[in-house]
Amino acid sequence: LRRLGRGGTGGVYLADQVGPMGFTKRVALKVVRSEDDEVGARSLVNEARIGGRLSHPNVVETHGFGEAEGRLYLILEYVPGDTLYAVLKELRLRSGRGTGLPPTVVCDIFLQVLAGLDYAHRAVGPDGESLDVVHRDLKPGNLMVRPDGRVKILDFGVVHAATNLYRTTHAGDTKGTPPYMSPEQTASEPLDGRSDLFAVGSMLYECLVGTPLFVGETALVVMSRVQRWEPDHRLERPEIPRPLRPVLMRLLAPTAAGRYPTAELARQALLAARADLAAGPSLAEWLDARRAKQQLAAEPTRVHDRALPMPAAVVRTAVAADFEAVAQAVSDPRRTAVFPAPRGRFVLATALGLVVAALGVFALPGGVVGPATTGAVELHSVPAATVTLDGVDLGRSPIRAAGLATGDYRAVFACVDCAEPTRKEVPIRVHPDETTRLVVRLDEP
Repeated sequence: LRRLGRGGTGGVYLADQVGPMGFTKRVALKVVRSEDDEVGARSLVNEARIGGRLSHPNVVETHGFGEAEGRLYLILEYVPGDTLYAVLKELRLRSGRGTGLPPTVVCDIFLQVLAGLDYAHRAVGPDGESLDVVHRDLKPGNLMVRPDGRVKILDFGVVHAATNLYRTTHAGDTKGTPPYMSPEQTASEPLDGRSDLFAVGSMLYECLVGTPLFVGETALVVMSRVQRWEPDHRLERPEIPRPLRPVLMRLLAPTAAGRYPTAELARQALLAARADLAAGPSLAEWLDARRAKQQLAAEPTRVHDRALPMPAAVVRTAVAADFEAVAQAVSDPRRTAVFPAPRGRFVLATALGLVVAALGVFALPGGVVGPATTGAVELHSVPAATVTLDGVDLGRSPIRAAGLATGDYRAVFACVDCAEPTRKEVPIRVHPDETTRLVVRLDEP
């Protein structure tokens, strides 16, 4: 039906599995790139063999394995939603680099990841012997977050397990993604489940802080930094709540011996830490709020029915996901200013040349048509807020007011979703024949 993604083994596609008597099931189909791709084929075989033995709410299900026209394919559970990588990317675009997820949301994600990992690490074969599973490539792109808040571990393509038919890593080789590898993994040393726990620690840090723990110009530079890693002041950053710091410190211990012995013990420690956190949204609540914002941004422009006690038609408008782009898109730097605010910052930007009424005229109260001598404002906030303009209630941001007389106004934003009452009063100037955009940050100290 369409391609869902692409990995080292091959492509992943949305497909319908069909059968007799009208049977259909929506699935994800993972296909080797070509019939000549021997490395990809061996990885897919290994993934199929271990996937067929795993069944857990936090691990993607394997439904089947086969071959068609010389190419191997794997039939996997289709998981709607976004990868954690996509969630973090959207957050960075909307709020800027260095913005993490709420700590309670982060805990809810990794409590599920650790539950799935513990199951995989403890998996046994028909003979009762341990399968010695190590994922080896845990990263945000291999964690799927469903709309209902369920988290699934994906892609066992480079897994180390007793079920592996083929050896895909040779002496001196390293499999995985450098920013999420453990020190022993970068050194090609023998691995056990504690290597995966280091990857969990790296992702936990990134979700809280908004930036990866290990970065570098090349993969080799990153791997070198991982090998030389010693816990430092970064694990005491203010974005990391105190209850989570001991958990993060142990997950990121430089040696496997210093980490939790099992994923279940790590999960229990994280669960206890979550209970000590300040109140915050659950993962499901946060996803609901995110979905509401996405739907609001996708809504077509519509006019409010109620009249305002000012010469303006108030129009709800979609919001660009990238708030930085709103400021950068300004074509006239003279119309761009940064104002100080008591509890945060905001950017005032004007986009020139926007027409707010066809043919240069505006609809004024009473149906009078006049010349285009007025202006408009677009008011945005992060997070959403109720907005008044010179005392007139405009409703919830994002919102657009057109047909305003030129001059100075006061816009007041009252946060809707903030944990504490947050209010900002902001000056804004309306210019003739122009739309002034105002973006207010309410979520920063």
